[in-house]
Amino acid sequence: MEVRDKHAYLRAIGIVAGVCVVLQMALSPQLSVFGGTINFMMILAGCVALLTGSRYGVFAGFFSGMLYDFTMPVPAGLMMLMLSVAGFVLGSGERNRLQEQLDASVKLFAGVCFGVNVAYSIALVLTGAESSIISAVLGHGLASTVLDTIFVVPFLYALSRADFGQAFSTRIARKGYRKLR
Repeated sequence: MEVRDKHAYLRAIGIVAGVCVVLQMALSPQLSVFGGTINFMMILAGCVALLTGSRYGVFAGFFSGMLYDFTMPVPAGLMMLMLSVAGFVLGSGERNRLQEQLDASVKLFAGVCFGVNVAYSIALVLTGAESSIISAVLGHGLASTVLDTIFVVPFLYALSRADFGQAFSTRIARKGYRKLR
């Protein structure tokens, strides 16, 4: 008898979402390095997109961006748009690329994160929330990308090592078969 756990992805995403939301509320506003902050909602959208694909990545990006916009003193709606596009780009390649391509997933996340942070910094300058474009791009964009990439690695590593295939099985795995004569 073999029992498959069809909701293992949902449980894993729920755990990652809970951890990211708590860290976004508690740690992210308090920690700033060279003008950059950790965007745990970007990490959440990236993890969901890399694990499930672009359809759910867009939804995760939208709702993560909404939570980010509601908790930070920034123009509302801007991060929703950025994370929705990032979720689509990260998930557009293939579904569950974390199982075999962890290093490529981290590189892809870093590139998309850099694009989102630079575009967000430029948008903050255009809306008047930031005064200097150099400090916004280098301070916020580059520093936030480095922090997000450092903090996404444990999440991606944990999701890449999770076994979503079977939760319980009474079948005995056999190494080989005997030849019949």
